[in-house]
Amino acid sequence: MKSGPDFICIGSQKAGTGTLYNILRAHRDCSMPRIKELHYFDLQSETRIFTRVTQRLERLKRKAAQKSGFENHARFVDIYLDAALNGRTDVETYRRMFDTINDRVTGDVTPFYAILPEDKVAGIAAGLPEVKILYVIRDPVSRLWSHARMLAERSGRPITSDLRTFAQFCDWDDVKARSLQSRTIRLWREHFGDRLHILFFDDLRDRPEEYLAQVATILGIGGNPDDTSSDLHENRKAKPSEPMPDDIRRHAREVMREEYEQLADLAGGHAKEWLEKVSRPRVAVAGAPAAT
Repeated sequence: MKSGPDFICIGSQKAGTGTLYNILRAHRDCSMPRIKELHYFDLQSETRIFTRVTQRLERLKRKAAQKSGFENHARFVDIYLDAALNGRTDVETYRRMFDTINDRVTGDVTPFYAILPEDKVAGIAAGLPEVKILYVIRDPVSRLWSHARMLAERSGRPITSDLRTFAQFCDWDDVKARSLQSRTIRLWREHFGDRLHILFFDDLRDRPEEYLAQVATILGIGGNPDDTSSDLHENRKAKPSEPMPDDIRRHAREVMREEYEQLADLAGGHAKEWLEKVSRPRVAVAGAPAAT
C-alpha cells in the first residue's frame, strides 16, 4: 500500500499551477486535498502564510463536520492543523496526512516549494523516496512580467509602468529567488534525479491536450481531456496581457540573460526556443534602431 503523496508540484509561480491543480482535482483518477497550496514545508516561514493556511484549515474543518462523505478530508485537516499549531513540519506527519486519502492519485501543488532551502529539499527526498516532483517552468521574462502585474494590482505601485520601480522590483529577494528557475532545477534534480519532471507553461497555454497527456503519463492517470475540458482551457480565457513597455522589456531581458542560457542547457525543449528568441535583435520599425 502506498504511503504519502504520489507527487508534489513545486511551481513555478505564475506558470499555471492553479490550472493544473483544478485539472487534477476534477480528474476521476485523482483525489486532491481541498486546499491548493498547502504550504506545509514553508508554513512557519511567514506569518501571513501561516495565518492564511490555518484559517482555510479551520473553514474546511467546519465544512467537513457538516457534510457527509468528507471524513477522509476531515482527518487530513485534523492532522495538518495539529501539526501547524504545534510548529511541526516533519515529513512523517506530512506522509500521514496523505495516508488519509483514498487510493487514487493525490499530491500537493505549492509553488513556494521551488525556493525552499537545500536542507528542506534533502529532507523531503529522504522521507519520500518514491514521490514524483513536477516543475512547470515559464519563459523568464514572461514569468517575471506576470509576477510584476500581479503585485502591481495588489499594491497599487507603478511596477509595470515605471522603469525605476520595475528595476527595484527585480532586486527584491523574493522576486530574484522565484525568477531563478535554473537554481530550482539544479537543486531538486540533485536530490530527486529522474523523479524530477520538467513541464512547460508553453504547452499548457498552446497545446493543453498534449500538456495533460504529459501529466497523465507521469502520474499514471487517464489522459482524456473531456473530463476536465473547462479547466484545461482556462488559460485561453484569461484576460489579455498588459503590453510590456520596451524599456522595461530591455531591462528584464538583461536581468534574465544568464537565466535563459542556464535553462536552455538544463531543460532543453522550449527553453532553447526562449534563448533563441531573446538572442535575436528585434527588427527595427520605420527606421528606428533595433532594440534587444
